[in-house]
Amino acid sequence: MKRPPYLKHGDTIGVAAPSGCFGKHELLAAFDIFESWGLKIKTGKHLYEKELSFAGSDAHRREDFQKMLDDEEIQAIVCARGGYGTVRIIGDLDFTRFKKHPKWISGYSDITVLHAALHQLGFESMHGIMPRTVLPNEPDVVSFDSLRGMLFGEISEYSLQPND
Repeated sequence: MKRPPYLKHGDTIGVAAPSGCFGKHELLAAFDIFESWGLKIKTGKHLYEKELSFAGSDAHRREDFQKMLDDEEIQAIVCARGGYGTVRIIGDLDFTRFKKHPKWISGYSDITVLHAALHQLGFESMHGIMPRTVLPNEPDVVSFDSLRGMLFGEISEYSLQPND
């Protein structure tokens, strides 16, 4: 498996919404956390759109995600939330430029379809917390610390003990 480069202070992450919709206010606490890590944030043009339960039309979600895959200034893509919708666009994404300049892609739930596609291409990705899940007054510090550690290469492996 090919491992994308780890992040460093000053790098840029993209926040994309290939699945469900949300309000702008729901991402602010996570953005504060990312900025406290010394990261710059780029958001998709259609990030806050809503079409039914999706974060915009299939075409707009695909367009935003493709631009982030292709943008060499973005070192990682953190998916804003899961839900449903990524499976509707996965077949239209082009990973050609990504393969030349891989980056971390993080998320869970519906984002698992992206992890599967990346795995088939031979690239590592991260099953991690998403910005939409952060409560403004009670951020999940443990999960965000884990994401930060993985993105910055401070945690490259981990093991879990079975729960008897």
